[in-house]
Amino acid sequence: MQDNFDKSQTAVERLNLLELASDVRAKFLNIYCAVKSKISRELAKLRRVSVINSTALPNFNIEQASTSRAGVRATRLPEFKLPRFGGAYMDWPDFYAMYTTVIGNNEDLTNLEKFQHLRSCLDGPALDTIRSLEPTEANYEKAVDLLTARFDNKLLHFQGHIRSIYRLSSVVKGSARSLRQLSDGINSHLRALNTMATTQEIADGMLISLVSSKLDQHTQEKWEEGLPTNKLLKWTDMAAFLEKRCRMMENIENAMVTHTPSNQKTITIWMSLHLVTF
Repeated sequence: MQDNFDKSQTAVERLNLLELASDVRAKFLNIYCAVKSKISRELAKLRRVSVINSTALPNFNIEQASTSRAGVRATRLPEFKLPRFGGAYMDWPDFYAMYTTVIGNNEDLTNLEKFQHLRSCLDGPALDTIRSLEPTEANYEKAVDLLTARFDNKLLHFQGHIRSIYRLSSVVKGSARSLRQLSDGINSHLRALNTMATTQEIADGMLISLVSSKLDQHTQEKWEEGLPTNKLLKWTDMAAFLEKRCRMMENIENAMVTHTPSNQKTITIWMSLHLVTF
């Protein structure tokens, strides 16, 4: 169902570019996950009832009885597989939204069961974040808080999509498949960006990313220091930083200008006097 929707929505977006800025996909994903979660809970209840009845009446098979009454074979829904998360910041929002819908808000599960589901979904740095916690009822909320504190970073999510756009492979000459991959990749990242930023913020973010990639390592480190986690940056922030950095470096260079011999002699005498005093 989800694949069919993605194909249909992609076709609509090709006909109307304004659809790229809509939240249709996000709404569909929320509804889809909610329905799947409800179905899973109902199936779990039916399985528990089936176990109880089969224990009380070992010769009675509920599924066979309902099938014989209906005259057709019951169709089983495919099992819903939870997404996996390995620590990529831009994957966190989708993972957490789906996990919360299917597992986190499931009242039929205990915190211990939720913890076990959560651990089974994690890999790499994400799993390392909660690896030291024992799987207990009390530690489930701690695990969720640790993951949220580390990966729920709006600025890093935003920057991740921006950088991914710049890293998309160039189109191979005469290759329709290569061009399609570029188009689908850009549209995918733009849809994600449109859910967290305005058009102006996206434009500023792309310009900031381009300029910061051209900075020397030390200047880039200074830029990264103290950046907010839940606030998107404007180009004026980068422009102000560059101006301040330029003035500071120019002042340092002017202070280090080579002195003339007479000035050097004066400085040497002054330093000698102060050393004797010290």
